Amino acid sequence: MTEYVTLEHGQLACDVVGDGPLVVLSHGMGTVRHDFRHLVGPLADAGYRVVNVDMRGHGESSLDWPSVTGKAAISRTDVAEDLLGVIRHFCGPAVIVGHSLSGGSRSPRRRPRSW
Repeated sequence: MTEYVTLEHGQLACDVVGDGPLVVLSHGMGTVRHDFRHLVGPLADAGYRVVNVDMRGHGESSLDWPSVTGKAAISRTDVAEDLLGVIRHFCGPAVIVGHSLSGGSRSPRRRPRSW
């Protein structure tokens, strides 16, 4: 069943499965959350709560979001801020599994964690 996370400028469509620590799956540009369908079951079976999300403007998520860059294209910062909103909504912390643009997303407001 699809759940929607409402953020400031739109809604992100998500599939939520399982219980436990949060894992957020975020696909790349031009695809949809369905791309991660084969990961959802095994992660949930391993004891994770999995949120598989459609990026803004993709799949069932809403269109026409403004970008922090002022351009029409989605930026890495836009994706990062959206994922942070999803994590807040589902009471993270979370592990993010990202592909392509999602994998390279970074918020300028957050410092990378030093390992």
